[in-house]
Amino acid sequence: MILLLCACIAANAGYGEAAGIRGIDLAAGEGSHPAVWRAIGPRWSTLASWSRLLGVGTKGPAGTLLDTGEGVPMPAEGALNLYAEPEASGLGANPSIHVYFSDGTSIQAVFEVRGSPGSGETWARTGGSRRMSAGWGRGTADRVGAVAPGGPSGTEDLFIVLRLEKRNPWTFFWGVVSVLQMVFLPGFIVLLALGSSRGVFRTAVLSFALSLVINHGVAVVLVGLELFRPFTLRLLLLGECGLLLWFARRNLNQPVAVLFAAGPAPEEEEPPGGRRRAFSRSMIEDAFLLSAFVMLTAFFCKWIADAGSVFSEWDAVVSWNRWAVEWADNRLPSATYAYPQLLPANWSLSYGLMGNAILQFFAKSIMPLFPLAILCIPLDLFFRLKRIGYLLGVSLAGALLWGTLGKFNFAGYADLPVAFLAAASVYALLLAGDASDKRGFRAHILLGALCSGGCALTKQAGLYIAAIYPLLVFLMPARGGACLDRKEKARLLLVVIGLLAALVLPWYLYKLIQIMAGLDRSNTGFLMITIHKGRSLLGRFQHAVDLLRATPGLLAFWGCILAAMTLSWRDCVWRWIALLLVLPFTLLWALFFSYDIRNIALAVPLAAMAAGIGVEEGMAWIRRRAGSHEGVVLGTDARRDIGRMPYEEGWRSGLRGFGSLRLGVFLVVLPASLVLWGCLLDEDELFERQSHLQQSINSPGMNKALYVYAKAPGFDGKIATFYKIILHLPGLEHLFAYEDFTSVGPFLRTLQDEAVGYLLLDDRAAPAVKEIIRDRLKTGEFVLVGRPLSTYLLIRIERGPS
Repeated sequence: MILLLCACIAANAGYGEAAGIRGIDLAAGEGSHPAVWRAIGPRWSTLASWSRLLGVGTKGPAGTLLDTGEGVPMPAEGALNLYAEPEASGLGANPSIHVYFSDGTSIQAVFEVRGSPGSGETWARTGGSRRMSAGWGRGTADRVGAVAPGGPSGTEDLFIVLRLEKRNPWTFFWGVVSVLQMVFLPGFIVLLALGSSRGVFRTAVLSFALSLVINHGVAVVLVGLELFRPFTLRLLLLGECGLLLWFARRNLNQPVAVLFAAGPAPEEEEPPGGRRRAFSRSMIEDAFLLSAFVMLTAFFCKWIADAGSVFSEWDAVVSWNRWAVEWADNRLPSATYAYPQLLPANWSLSYGLMGNAILQFFAKSIMPLFPLAILCIPLDLFFRLKRIGYLLGVSLAGALLWGTLGKFNFAGYADLPVAFLAAASVYALLLAGDASDKRGFRAHILLGALCSGGCALTKQAGLYIAAIYPLLVFLMPARGGACLDRKEKARLLLVVIGLLAALVLPWYLYKLIQIMAGLDRSNTGFLMITIHKGRSLLGRFQHAVDLLRATPGLLAFWGCILAAMTLSWRDCVWRWIALLLVLPFTLLWALFFSYDIRNIALAVPLAAMAAGIGVEEGMAWIRRRAGSHEGVVLGTDARRDIGRMPYEEGWRSGLRGFGSLRLGVFLVVLPASLVLWGCLLDEDELFERQSHLQQSINSPGMNKALYVYAKAPGFDGKIATFYKIILHLPGLEHLFAYEDFTSVGPFLRTLQDEAVGYLLLDDRAAPAVKEIIRDRLKTGEFVLVGRPLSTYLLIRIERGPS
């Protein structure tokens, strides 16, 4: 999977090793980034077709010039001296250097000129290729004229030193390694230490969940000690690799599949009368299997298609990823509004390991894994517990996720992670109930506690899971023979409560203290009351119904899910999950948090599995009412009545070829492959793709209009607006000035700021503010530039001479 991710990101970014330099352009201009840069003066080039000649040498002002007519015959790295006949207009505020390679690729960088000619001072690169740096050469030179064949003109040249750095293969390597760190490695080491790495799906799901929780703790500790740096993170990763080798040392010469061996299938019980239950493959089971396969394939293909994308939705850009960047900057995030930080803390590991917070591909690539991991939970329960209701739950969960959450499944919001960790908590609880010994029972209960604590550290909705989890532990029956007495269960409950408190309370107490001290604020009141615009509780419930009705068929589907879920009351486990988790949380969403449909995400996987169990119970009831079922002895519950399938047999056979690879060989081949891939991949292409995609985040039409205006005629002041996306648009970041247009006083103070030259607002502006704007448009103090979108106005403030 990791190698497939490498291939997808690399294919989207592009390959190519530049063999040599074909030509170089130097152009005067302004604009701090290639996306907004525009030429405003002369241009010099090594290519013969250009009117102004750019001379290139390698050994100081007295060295021999390279052949500029046929290209620059030198490798694509090292230092070059550039000589250009000066023009009266100069280089402008932001000269651009464009290097063309012999393989058809090119790189560009824009600089801010620092110092004076001959000073040797380095320019500031403001945008473009990170491989290039430039500055004034030390001393003077007179090597070229204005036109080929060129020669000294008697006028001192613009003497510039250009440096091209080697390609960096490690950015891609650390990016992919960071994905392993976020989704697998720490959690897998814990499972190995507990001797619990049995079963592919179980190992994948629990490793994913535990890794998220562990990484959050690591980020908190490192930032608290001010040690969140690439070196520290890489050192910790090296330590993890050492632990992995230690715990797997006896299996290095064994196939990889040994680490994930699920063990033998449980023995069938002998039914009354001495007849064994026959394996029954019905058309319904075949349909469920096919539906589950289609759903898993759809989400897997979406993960592949999403590789190489960036965060683009509003909250993911202006909040969640902003917090991740602050974590990576070795500081606790600001203005969190009491939102917990498990997801941003994990993303920050990607930025920290790479040494830059620009490339978002690797952090973003884990988001489609959350719905995939959710689907793996009922699939594994089906294989383990032989209950067809869980197989149906795969399809129901996939359909609910796709229909209810849509783009939010992959966008970078915390709703899917909180749903996954909630499902993982219940999953660990179900595995505990089926454990064969007390050690396994306790281990799974504690793993579930970690997952529920992680759920509360992902989003505030997860606090509900953390609060209910100890009660579920108390009510959980032990089906596998691991029955604890009262004292043992009481001690286990105390450990669970203590573990949850240790995980959850520090963050929320810290934020409570900050809020009381005025250092942060909570938006809970806004989200529970203000955002509903005066709706009563009944009105909010109706709004929740309207949200579901907005997608054709979704309301009816949810009705069927809830109806099927009521049949799960016959199951002694799922009746409590439905009564204590699914139904109350769904009602809480409808009454308090139905301002957005994505807030119901936590209930989706649990509702789907409960509905699947309900359908299974209903099928068993129908069979019992029918009075007979050929080849099957009717039992007292659905688990015994439904046909059984060989434990993971089909899935194991599909992975057998990979699983036969020796573990030691795999641990050598994987990092070697990543390094090789990084050497083949052009790092500049990654950064260029990131910049290109980031120009279209959130509202491509709005952004395009802003970029067009930035190039011609150009912004000569900041833009006062609520559109915070500008802060994340390459080349436009410096133009943002916050204004929400909701109050007259702050708006007038914004107008007094001489740095503000433009207003960008939509229809949500307060009526009094709109009236001021209309009056000033009439008097000519404001000029309407245009409508970037149908609901937005871009207005220029006409300021007289100061």
